[in-house]
Amino acid sequence: MEHYEKQSFEPEELEVWVYGEINNDCKAFSIDEWTYRIHQNILILAYENPLTITDISKGLGISAAYIEPIVEELINYDFMARIGDKVYTTFIIFNQQDRFKAYDYEKSLAKQYAKKMWEDLECHLERIRQQDFYKRMNKKQQASLIQFAAIFIIQQATAKTFNEKFATKDNFLEINHESGWQGYAYGFREPINYKPNWDYDTGYELCKMNGCHSVSNIKYKDNIKLGFWAYDVASGFTWSQWSPLDDFQFLKVAYAFYSKEKENISLIVPNFFDNELIEKYKKFNFISKDDNSDFELNIPVLNKNEFKIYIEEIINKSIDDFSNKFKSELEELYINPIKPPKHLTKKIPERIKYHLCADAFVMALIYQGAWNGYYKSHFPIGKEKVPAIVIFEDNIE
Repeated sequence: MEHYEKQSFEPEELEVWVYGEINNDCKAFSIDEWTYRIHQNILILAYENPLTITDISKGLGISAAYIEPIVEELINYDFMARIGDKVYTTFIIFNQQDRFKAYDYEKSLAKQYAKKMWEDLECHLERIRQQDFYKRMNKKQQASLIQFAAIFIIQQATAKTFNEKFATKDNFLEINHESGWQGYAYGFREPINYKPNWDYDTGYELCKMNGCHSVSNIKYKDNIKLGFWAYDVASGFTWSQWSPLDDFQFLKVAYAFYSKEKENISLIVPNFFDNELIEKYKKFNFISKDDNSDFELNIPVLNKNEFKIYIEEIINKSIDDFSNKFKSELEELYINPIKPPKHLTKKIPERIKYHLCADAFVMALIYQGAWNGYYKSHFPIGKEKVPAIVIFEDNIE
């Protein structure tokens, strides 16, 4: 027992992601699955210092005969490498402490700059509120349209600042791996069965969000194709919550509600009107019942020209204006890189060391704006879900 490491008696989960691209036939990133727990903990164990196979075997309490083929597999994926008789994990691994420290810093920045940033953001959002397509929507559709725009402007402005900082560094896609991926890997380790704290006032993960999820060119009828852009955030879950429907089914069902073609919904998803699914969609504010007890879509839908105005003439210009006006404030997000172990310092690109920077800032600023009344939303955050999503239609010529 004296040789056993924590990974033996208290294994952790490791999620491995990529800056770059993954080929369809690449198997390397399947190690995220729970059946690969030994792979994950070998990578965690060999992260801080290079280790021999014997060191890993003793640390995990598993015979070297079982460890060796797994290490070879990880080397073939370029997730590990050899130095003499030792092996080491080749990518940076972030932990919960790294994340919490970054979140605390970003939340403090959001609180510091919320008032003046929202004074500017509200000017951009007001341009949307003056559009005819906004005025024709119900209040919940309006709230979602504004919610998406606010998140998108802030997120893209921080990304623009990040990309400018690393504009001439680290060309990821020049790194090709024989196992079928390009770029650099990075990982997150956390306790098994870790449960995020989604509390609206104190939870760290309150400010976490998944990046913009987009789908396009989905044929609804012969003359209509559809698409959507959506964020997944604590204030209004979107694409993680419309299961068991896939993206295509959800988009078609949503548009059928929008176009008052209820009869098409059962053709798209035969069991859609089962009570459990209907209640779920009502809970997350995708749909509700109107005064006539008919179901109504609460997600905004724009036609081709309206979506162009919304994105190109308003949001894209707002991103440029916001990032230029608050350039120095946004640059403050990128001052606390994570330091990898010494043997990896020169092997990890600079931009990956800053990966956690701005991870929480976007939603922290949204919440500060809502809590302090700077963000003029119909539905105060924490009281009701407001999906950050917009559906757009495109007539096929």
